[in-house]
Amino acid sequence: MMGRNIAKGLALALSSAVLLFATVAAASEDTSLKNRIEARLSAADFHQPASVQVEVQNGKAVLNGSVPTVRDLWTAERAARKETKQVENGVTVHPAKAVSDAVLGKAIEKAIIGYPYYNVFDAVGFNVENGKVALSGSVYQPYHKRDIDDLVSRIAGVRALESNIEVQPLSPFDQRLRMQAYRAIYGSPVFSRLAIDPNAPIRILVANGHVTLAGVVSSSSDRQLLTILASQVPGFGPVRNEVQIESTVPKTSPARTADVVV
Repeated sequence: MMGRNIAKGLALALSSAVLLFATVAAASEDTSLKNRIEARLSAADFHQPASVQVEVQNGKAVLNGSVPTVRDLWTAERAARKETKQVENGVTVHPAKAVSDAVLGKAIEKAIIGYPYYNVFDAVGFNVENGKVALSGSVYQPYHKRDIDDLVSRIAGVRALESNIEVQPLSPFDQRLRMQAYRAIYGSPVFSRLAIDPNAPIRILVANGHVTLAGVVSSSSDRQLLTILASQVPGFGPVRNEVQIESTVPKTSPARTADVVV
């Protein structure tokens, strides 16, 4: 009996020692992870003022603090995710100064149109409400989406950013259809003069054999002609014409409470 009690006591002591060792090891690993993330945050390229703190428990990193731009918010999370996949980002965006939705709308439009690779096969829309920006639309290269997201995330005054930009398929058939639609529209006598416009007022979006037209033209007859020209190109379905008439588009940028396509 005494031997069994001694054995039980030794087993309990051993179990407690193992548990203690595991707890100490986990705490040590959490401390090491915290130090590594803090080092990455210190080396990160934040706009100022930025203050990000990190706590780690059981391998999960929790970020808190505030930064001036959405880009900084993403930078903080990317820095932490280089060390662990378990990241809870509680950092908030506090712009250095308040910016109206109307001013933000103009800045976003300028950033998108000014993107050097933005072309006739891209059409990005946006919505701004109380500093919260939602991007929509379609681009034909994955890096176009990434770059445009990044450009908008850097704009001072943007408090939150949701990107719903879609990337068009890059199949050989879609690429051929894309170029055929371009030649049909911009090669016509009516629209050939628009081919040299850097803002490409007529945008051609192709996805899985379907053509969607976006942009702005001066008259309803031009809009109808676009449908006729694009429909001559063989695809998988009818052309979707979302082109607007210039006279119906506001001359000045509103507060951007509705989607605007550029």
